[in-house]
Amino acid sequence: PYPWMRSCDIYIQPSRSEGYGIAVCEAKAFCRPVIVTDFKVAPELIDHGRDGLIASMTAESLADAVTRLASPQLREKISSQIAA
Repeated sequence: PYPWMRSCDIYIQPSRSEGYGIAVCEAKAFCRPVIVTDFKVAPELIDHGRDGLIASMTAESLADAVTRLASPQLREKISSQIAA
């Protein structure tokens, strides 16, 4: 999946549950802003607003998070914070 992660602007992991969320960590390794749903380990993987966004488990919340990260300034900010 690395070629796709490298070429994406945002990585979205809409899950009800994750054992750990290794794909989220891999996306962050490419300094990609991440959107995850609020599954049990999401707060361990994402610092909301710093290296991605945690959305509630609704289509509306996910759409809002995608709309927020459509802003190039926010994507750049989050990507820079991940890289740091």
